[in-house]
Amino acid sequence: MSAIIPIIVLFLIIKNVKLDNLKSTLFKLVGVLLGISILGGLIFTPFGALGLIGLVYYFKYTKSMKEKEKKNEELYGWNAEMWDNLNKNRDTYANYKVEKTTKENTTGTTLPKKANLRRKICEAFNVKYKLDLTDEQITSIINSSYMSEIWLSELEAMNHQYDSVYQWFNGSTNWLRVYLYVFHVQQVTSDIRAQESIAMYAFQEVFEYADSINGTIADKIEKVNSKFLTSFDDISFMIAYRFLEDKGLKHKLGEIDVIRNDSEIDKLLEKYKDEEGKNTTFPGR
Repeated sequence: MSAIIPIIVLFLIIKNVKLDNLKSTLFKLVGVLLGISILGGLIFTPFGALGLIGLVYYFKYTKSMKEKEKKNEELYGWNAEMWDNLNKNRDTYANYKVEKTTKENTTGTTLPKKANLRRKICEAFNVKYKLDLTDEQITSIINSSYMSEIWLSELEAMNHQYDSVYQWFNGSTNWLRVYLYVFHVQQVTSDIRAQESIAMYAFQEVFEYADSINGTIADKIEKVNSKFLTSFDDISFMIAYRFLEDKGLKHKLGEIDVIRNDSEIDKLLEKYKDEEGKNTTFPGR
């Protein structure tokens, strides 16, 4: 009887948890523990308690994420996850997976196993590029690196040496890196899908304001930075624009301005190719 609970928990995890988390070290460990719990539950009743604990944690986590999404929906007037579902947008992990398969396969991670050593990496990067991450947010990123394949990859990226911040902007998660860079008051969460929604809300609010401004992109950036206390430049602004465009959220950038600025951005990014020598590509291009 006690084996039923961990079986239910395992089914819920496989059915509802994102692939990003399922491939993480922590969830592999959870899978092993649940397997032991199921086997133990068939033989020794006390092991069923592990499944019960997992079930309680799962429902608590699910409820928390729904509450956050509802709060954001009330604040911004629309639901990012619902928008993606209606428009059949690819989620973060899908884009990340495509990018990862084009690179040389590696096993394990270059990061140290100890949390305090990983923290030093994030703290140093935070200071160098003035991300203004709080201690709590850094802790969230470190903890997430053990349970999310994408957050692990993000921390690995922070452990690289860059000649310019624009090199860091390369890749399918450039929207996340731009969000962390240009906003000096951020929200950071372990759930990468929720993080994607947070970025969508923030960028959408910025571009709705930018739509009301007549003038060049440079004029829009200057006024946006003044109003939202952000640090957009032409490259980060266009990365955010392409991210929203890829999500089906259209904004007004005059055709002449877009062509001119795309050309300027391409010239700038040409100087900052990634380690494999590949050019950065914006979502939706």
